[in-house]
Amino acid sequence: MFDDLVAQMKRFIAVTNHKLSVTEIQKTEEIVDEFTKCLNICRASSKLLLFNVEDILALPQLKEGKFTKNISVVNAMEAAQEIVSLQSYQATKKKVDLKIFI
Repeated sequence: MFDDLVAQMKRFIAVTNHKLSVTEIQKTEEIVDEFTKCLNICRASSKLLLFNVEDILALPQLKEGKFTKNISVVNAMEAAQEIVSLQSYQATKKKVDLKIFI
């Protein structure tokens, strides 16, 4: 009888240990996912900030009539994805679902 109780306790401890390990792995994955989202937001925000700084620096040239256009090819899908990734954190907090439709 005592041996049965010990065996049951060992099984319980093994199962509990396994569940804790799985839970810790899931929490770690959630943290990595959240960090990745934040990193993507920072990347997109810094890109937008750079555009704003470039616009501000071009303003005096525009006023003096010495402005030169900087034409570049832009991937519309990538730009839309950047906008969604930048706004998705706030949208999720407000329970808004952002999607790109082509």
